[in-house]
Amino acid sequence: MEARDSQGKWLKGTSPNPGGRPKGRGLRAEIERKLAEVPAGSNETRMERIAQVLVEKCEEGDMRALELLLKRVWPERLSVQGDRTFKLHS
Repeated sequence: MEARDSQGKWLKGTSPNPGGRPKGRGLRAEIERKLAEVPAGSNETRMERIAQVLVEKCEEGDMRALELLLKRVWPERLSVQGDRTFKLHS
């Protein structure tokens, strides 16, 4: 039985998803699953496997993975407007 009113709105105090979000379907769970798949003696590093998972998740449209990848690979650049030239060192 759905707990909605005559206009289709959820009644106060009811949840459209009473079970909550399914466990183990997040980005972290996917990375942990992929890391567990790396065979012993493999030349692939943990960082390479994590990068692979991030790229795969981005290709699937996972915006959280895309945000994480962009923040780590292409960090924000300093933007300066004006008529002066500055040499920045990182």
